[in-house]
Amino acid sequence: MNRLNDPSRIRILAAAREAETRHVPASASPVTLLPANPDRRGFLITNTSQQKTLYLNFGAGAGRGHWSVVLAPGERYESSRYAGRIDAAWSHEPEPPRFIDETGRDVMKIDNSGGSYGVTLVENEALLGNGSLFFQGTLSWLQPSGGPEYRFGIEDFTIEFAARIDGYPRTVFAALGGDGDAFIVHRDADWRMALSTMPAAGGVEKTIITLPNTIDYGAWHRFAFTRSGDTYACFVDGVNAGTGMVRMLNHTGNYLNLGAGENGLNPMAGYLDEIRITKGIARYTADYVPDAAEFDLATDPYAGNVVLLMHCNAEALGAVVTELV
Repeated sequence: MNRLNDPSRIRILAAAREAETRHVPASASPVTLLPANPDRRGFLITNTSQQKTLYLNFGAGAGRGHWSVVLAPGERYESSRYAGRIDAAWSHEPEPPRFIDETGRDVMKIDNSGGSYGVTLVENEALLGNGSLFFQGTLSWLQPSGGPEYRFGIEDFTIEFAARIDGYPRTVFAALGGDGDAFIVHRDADWRMALSTMPAAGGVEKTIITLPNTIDYGAWHRFAFTRSGDTYACFVDGVNAGTGMVRMLNHTGNYLNLGAGENGLNPMAGYLDEIRITKGIARYTADYVPDAAEFDLATDPYAGNVVLLMHCNAEALGAVVTELV
């Protein structure tokens, strides 16, 4: 399994004189990931396909009936003992998608759509990069694995994403679970996007912010929802589109949903791209200019507060190969 700051990866890289990393697109036909190299001191191969099994063969040819190692979506294989040729091929049949964000956390797909894989990574439909997450509007959504890092409590936060929503906006984001309050980004009764709370102990849902009905949801927009103390704000393409106040909202849950509410309620149909959740910081308190490039943890002054970052790029479909010499 691929992880940022993986101790074994750091140890092997440190022992190498040189390391070359490249991306290989997925292919159902055999491709050569690494030619034979007597100077090789090790290699790392990660199956970054979200929906297909990777068959690795130590030698010529690869496939379902011809393999040395099998990697499920997101899994990794490393070795310091083999210097020969490595071929690869991906399965024809899609597997249940498995997504991993830039902080190294798994993002699980909850699928109740009868096996139709209602959340997929697609190419050539994006605001930034070359891909996005497509939600079919079925009972499928993404739920990042984790725990206390997704418990917002009474802290400030920033939830950012780019969206192109087909039809009226349904539930895009939900912070749920626990005995405390919950909050959701969803459609309201007038089919406008809104930020609402669901107080604990059976309280009544309360809308904090309702966005203008002039927004063309069929086009790409950048959304940012922030909390600073008891003040909430929503920015659309960097412009403040509404503010509201709720005193002492306390989220004590341990999980988030992307693309639907609790248990898949009101799933969205459309696309999400460039998703970032920052805990403990309200990044924006006034109008701002959205980044023209993808978010970069390496240059982010609040990188330590980022609990989820997904670029949703289609270039992740294939394998990342690192050869150590």
